[in-house]
Amino acid sequence: MVGLAVLSMPNAAGGAGLVPFWTVFAVCFATFFFSLKSFADAACVHDCPTYQAVLEAYIGKSSSYMMQAIWILMALMVIASYLIVAGDAFHKFQAVSDVFSHFSLMCISAGIMLPISLPKALHSVRIISLFSNLAIVLIFIAIIANWAQGDHDGDKEDIGLWPNDTARTLSAGPLVAGGFGCHINGIRGLHELKNKDDFTKVIVIVGVAATTFYSLFTVSALCAYGGDVDGDIQKDLQGTPGGIARVAMGTAVILKAPLILQPARDMIVLLLPVTDGVVCNVLLTAGFIALSLGFAFVLGSLSTAMTLLSGTCGVAITWLLPGVIMWYAMQTPLPEALPLVNDAPSETRPGLLRPSLINSAICVWLLAGGVVLVGLTAAAQFA
Repeated sequence: MVGLAVLSMPNAAGGAGLVPFWTVFAVCFATFFFSLKSFADAACVHDCPTYQAVLEAYIGKSSSYMMQAIWILMALMVIASYLIVAGDAFHKFQAVSDVFSHFSLMCISAGIMLPISLPKALHSVRIISLFSNLAIVLIFIAIIANWAQGDHDGDKEDIGLWPNDTARTLSAGPLVAGGFGCHINGIRGLHELKNKDDFTKVIVIVGVAATTFYSLFTVSALCAYGGDVDGDIQKDLQGTPGGIARVAMGTAVILKAPLILQPARDMIVLLLPVTDGVVCNVLLTAGFIALSLGFAFVLGSLSTAMTLLSGTCGVAITWLLPGVIMWYAMQTPLPEALPLVNDAPSETRPGLLRPSLINSAICVWLLAGGVVLVGLTAAAQFA
């Protein structure tokens, strides 16, 4: 669940102020619970094994095209974020920055991504996901070390309780919301449980664990570097621990690219009238990476990329679509195979899917909140 958004959270907290930032955190944590729980309940009603299967069960087959489009756009921005992170990681080293510009390092990273993303059998590289999480932990350790040693270039800006930077304040909501995005894998995990009633406990445990780590990471970074912390925390890391953490993160995002590129490439093959051959595979992969490189160049910074990613595709997957599914689930009849209680289908529905004023309010909150987050994302780009 912990992703690259955590690298930009201290920057957002420093600009938004501690009170608004933690308020957003509390709201996003509560929304995460009701969003994923209602979506999981909807999946159980129709025994849907995947996120996309839930959409097809309630909205229809046309939803699969929508989901594929969202995934492809999300993959473009994720790879762009990876390129920015890799550029930031290695450009911080004086010996490297004297020879290569930041954009040159992104191009080199893109060149490495291409050959390792061409194979279609990627089971052996899935361990890289764990390596990227380890890299984030190393960054956290480097922050603690810098804080303990007092390592920081220049004076630290005071940490305020209230907003002092418009752009960073606007980006706080989308960034935090993106940090609670595990719905796609969550539905897969639901069907691995022997007792699906335990999924509620899983949601709470995962949410509390993520919130705890995000909080410790953000507070430590603000204490170590002050309110002016960079939008990519890697740039503020000092000393040997910081160098090790940057190398680990830069390497991890490059090696992790195939896990994003492969499903995106497969979806493009399904959507477009192209042949799934070797030449097509190379051209699609190269074209996708080149387009992502263009995205990275235009976006420029990790905080901008993560705000845009979280506030568009992330919000669609974790707020808007769960809200739509919850609304459909409260309105549509249950499958005939499910038993009725006193001829009243609503009595056999999971709690969050029963027509009620509270559930309707939650549904409206997901939809309205998602629209607000998209608006904040757009506003942050022009602030």
